[in-house]
Amino acid sequence: MSRRLRWGSPCTRAFPNAYISTDEPPGRSVAGRVLCALAAAGVGYLGLVVLALSLTATAYDPVTEYVGAYGVGAYAPLMNSGLFLAGVAMAALSIAAYSARRGRWGAAGPVLLLVSGVALALDGVFHADVAGAAPALHGAVHDFVGVAFFASASMGVLLVNRGWRAFLPMLLSLLAAFALAGLDVAVSLGVAGLAERAAMLAVFGSSLVTAVRLYGLA
Repeated sequence: MSRRLRWGSPCTRAFPNAYISTDEPPGRSVAGRVLCALAAAGVGYLGLVVLALSLTATAYDPVTEYVGAYGVGAYAPLMNSGLFLAGVAMAALSIAAYSARRGRWGAAGPVLLLVSGVALALDGVFHADVAGAAPALHGAVHDFVGVAFFASASMGVLLVNRGWRAFLPMLLSLLAAFALAGLDVAVSLGVAGLAERAAMLAVFGSSLVTAVRLYGLA
């Protein structure tokens, strides 16, 4: 049941369409929790895939080689499916975050999470260039959407979680990861793969925490 506030009260003057709800909208809580669970599962799956391949795929160097290298060759189905499913998971997280939005700019974070989901799914479709081969269009798309993912996902989770007690740890972990990546680009430390994995850990870890938080709010 819902009861509209009396027009002219302080609340209705500030929020003309405000109402007090004594019940959850039918299915909202269930749908929100399902979306959060899907988001956590998809993000967690990709994290496990990257961890397993980093530890067991001896033909690749996880310190110097990007994760995208797993998307070409024997591990391509596993890696690319993980990227695509994680993209769907980020889209699910964006919908859950949009349902819980607050304030005038509350939609900004969810929209950025949706962009990151699309970018990550495209990363699973357009694989990286094969080492030693001439650059190709699919490799250029892979690199571009990869950068778009990290930028939109990191900003998205920060905006969705602004004002929450976990905001500062998220911000610091993201800054540390991207600082390592930037330092590697600037002075060629030879740790490009490690820097990318650190950034993935920060972004996906923050996304997983966000999914758990929104699950509790659904």
